[in-house]
Amino acid sequence: MRCRAEYRCPFINARCVKGGHDIDIPLGTCGVHSKYGPIITCPQRFYGDNYRLLDRVVTYLVGESTKAVRIPEVGPGITYSLDWIVATYDERLQLLDYHGIEVQAIDITGSVRPYFEAYMSGGDWEQVEHRYGINWANVFKRMLPQLLAKGAMLASYGKKLAIILQDQLLAYISRTGRMDIEMEEDESLANLIFFSHRLHYLPDVNEYKLVLERILPTSFEKLEAAFIAGLIGARMPSKEEFDRIVADKMAEVIDKAV
Repeated sequence: MRCRAEYRCPFINARCVKGGHDIDIPLGTCGVHSKYGPIITCPQRFYGDNYRLLDRVVTYLVGESTKAVRIPEVGPGITYSLDWIVATYDERLQLLDYHGIEVQAIDITGSVRPYFEAYMSGGDWEQVEHRYGINWANVFKRMLPQLLAKGAMLASYGKKLAIILQDQLLAYISRTGRMDIEMEEDESLANLIFFSHRLHYLPDVNEYKLVLERILPTSFEKLEAAFIAGLIGARMPSKEEFDRIVADKMAEVIDKAV
């Protein structure tokens, strides 16, 4: 009841930041149901259990170093601002190394306000007419271009970018960008790493728990190829495939010339 009365987010133990477009109070919507299952719509949802998921990613990037700190909102402007930087330092508190972390949720179209108002008044909010959709189009219009820009920037510095997201969002990128297994990269060569999490329902407590499902090491170059493939609707061939195409065509031309 305290969360409802104070508009308090149970994941960050602070006032909800999920504001509405035409009301002053937060809407308290960190996830919605869809035909694909529950979809996370607020990045704060990944910060539960005292930032447990974030700290796991920090350890992946810099190891078990005790001289490491995570810094929120680092970078100039929107395009190159990182949700987090994990930095390591020496005994003199001088910077040694750093990597970036982005936390990605997905927007909705329409409004969840009728559900919110019914819930806050104690009504049967689950029976409210469906008035929202998942803004999948924004993945290619905004999310992926920003990840490419930030990934390219960090890669040019010799740094890595980790991306925390839900399995549903990674699956959408895989379907539309034709990437999935073609995105795999050797961990030692990867400069961009997806940390995909699944919402696992716990019926005993009527809650969803985030579970790490997959770590996908890749590169911003491969993400860029997948992004282009998604835009034009065709998968970019691998070097081996294209080599074979060139060799076959070359043989045809030579055969016709002799």
